[in-house]
Amino acid sequence: MTNLRQSFEAAKYHKKMTMASFVLFTLLLMAMTFISQLKLTQSFTLTYLLNKWEQLKLYFPQLDTELNKELTKTNTSMIRYYNEWYFVLSVFSFILFLVFSFYMMNKRKAEIYSLTYIGVRRIQIFFRMVLETIFPVISGLFVSLVLLLIFQTPFVNQSLVLNQQLMNHYFEE
Repeated sequence: MTNLRQSFEAAKYHKKMTMASFVLFTLLLMAMTFISQLKLTQSFTLTYLLNKWEQLKLYFPQLDTELNKELTKTNTSMIRYYNEWYFVLSVFSFILFLVFSFYMMNKRKAEIYSLTYIGVRRIQIFFRMVLETIFPVISGLFVSLVLLLIFQTPFVNQSLVLNQQLMNHYFEE
């Protein structure tokens, strides 16, 4: 409990770094959520189109079945495209987290030396630093959740519009 309280007090003391990590994690979480929503939108769109296609085939059995294959192929390539963006964003997040952690450790080098000088073990210092990082991450998670709950309809609508624009761009090529 003492480590948790000390980590919270240290996070409050280092407000600029805490706010920067809060904003960073919130934006990355929102971007990853948006990409996940795009993938979900694409899957629902394919399901809807294939169901409509099957209904049309019931009334007009002579319709060509190549459209079904083309829709599935397009869906696969769009999902792959979204997965690539998700992977790039994940790698970018990891690298950004490492750079931010390195910057934070360099900025707090004197504090770390003081803690080791008074006898605090390195694993305890590491644990405190992780706890200090967890506070902005959890706060960012809650803020993202509240924002997504408040702006759910525009968020979903924007994902539908962007997915449609990407599909139109894909078919133009």
